[in-house]
Amino acid sequence: MKVVAVESWLLRFPYHPGAADPAGQLVDLPGVFVRLEDGTTGMGFSYAFARAGRSITLLIDEVLAPAAIGRDIGDRQLLWEELWWSMRRLGAGITQLALSALDIALWDAAARSAGLPLHRLLGTQRTILPVFASGNYSPALPVDTLVANARADVERGFDALKVRLGGRPVEEDVARLRKVRAAIGDGVRLMTDAAELWTLAEAAWVAPRLADLDIFWLEEPLPSEDLAGYADLQARVDFPLALGEHFLNRFQFADCLRIGAGHIMQPDAAIVGGVTEFMRIAELARAHNRPIAPHLVTELHVQLSAATSNTIYVEHFPFTDHLWQERLEVIGGTVTVPERPGHGLDFRPGIFDLLRIG
Repeated sequence: MKVVAVESWLLRFPYHPGAADPAGQLVDLPGVFVRLEDGTTGMGFSYAFARAGRSITLLIDEVLAPAAIGRDIGDRQLLWEELWWSMRRLGAGITQLALSALDIALWDAAARSAGLPLHRLLGTQRTILPVFASGNYSPALPVDTLVANARADVERGFDALKVRLGGRPVEEDVARLRKVRAAIGDGVRLMTDAAELWTLAEAAWVAPRLADLDIFWLEEPLPSEDLAGYADLQARVDFPLALGEHFLNRFQFADCLRIGAGHIMQPDAAIVGGVTEFMRIAELARAHNRPIAPHLVTELHVQLSAATSNTIYVEHFPFTDHLWQERLEVIGGTVTVPERPGHGLDFRPGIFDLLRIG
């Protein structure tokens, strides 16, 4: 079954207000439709900030689409390798985002053409996955709003949630987190994310105070490039460090795992190179006996996580929820993986044309 058409597109819309910092932040969703000989259409996407989406769709149009048209859908992993090698001298960055969008679309098309949900095509290992609430905990929010959002998520059925830190004095971060812990009680797992905003000295000062609050993990306290700093910090603390949302390929994860720079890996299929590279990273982490907790794009990542044995949590982050016809339902802190063909993400009527800018 050959690919007969590849069409890029670009959506732009406000980022989720509970996570936006600053308020009114916009997100670009560059994506692609691929069409097969039998008329099946697959859809894939990445995302970018700072109005950078057009750089990704241009790369799709000029480099990826010409290489994909005429190729057999069964050659999608071979095509991935060819495209990755052809763009290596451009570095990892926009190339991986563009490749992610195309690869996701190809896997979606293959699964839809076979009449299977994506997780079945990949090899299902489970159909119910744990999720944690995220996206309503920006450090820009007043602490009372932070607490109210935490209580609301617990009432909705979440038994784990993640609060953003960073951008404030570390003493204030800890005080805000104490109020959240007091509001939700000891029965809810509490994760934290410092968004790469601390120095190693600040992270070392905060760490014992976070331990007193029984946090489940500390995510990205340092710039993601500082693997030596992560290894130093992980050796000092009694809870896991989580990182990887800014990694762009399996080699960066391999470096992290090799030196013990963190215990929880957070690949994002829309960034690392799509389904193909995500599954490699999941296996790499499993070989090191490390869990993964995919970053963002919940509806896609439940499909991929269902085909892994080492996903510890899927992040439930509502930044694209408004785009899709059907949304995931959280029951008892878990979601049941949808059985719709492909990745199951279909745009709501009218929303695509409303948000499209390219």
